Amino acid sequence: MTSAHRISAVVPAAGLSSRMGGPLPKPLLPWGSSTVIETVVSTLLAAAVDEVIVVTGHRADEIEARLAGYAVRCVRNPHYARGGMLSSIQAGLRAADSETAAALLA
Repeated sequence: MTSAHRISAVVPAAGLSSRMGGPLPKPLLPWGSSTVIETVVSTLLAAAVDEVIVVTGHRADEIEARLAGYAVRCVRNPHYARGGMLSSIQAGLRAADSETAAALLA
């Protein structure tokens, strides 16, 4: 794709998942034979976006470990606990390639 059509996918995965009430945050929940975050990332990579940025925060090490075999870039949002999803989206957009023409939020 030319830089005029470059698309970056941003996946906010930094939250506390406090409404879930369980031991795992949403990205680490099982989904089929993998996890929610792996399913989302696999779908985006199959869609042939130019880059996938996963924004982590809460339990970042565990989420990033699950994504070690995927062609994604993880960036950490140090403000995830007080900044909410908006701060994660902003962190992902700041990390996007400078040639990005559009962003897909997943």
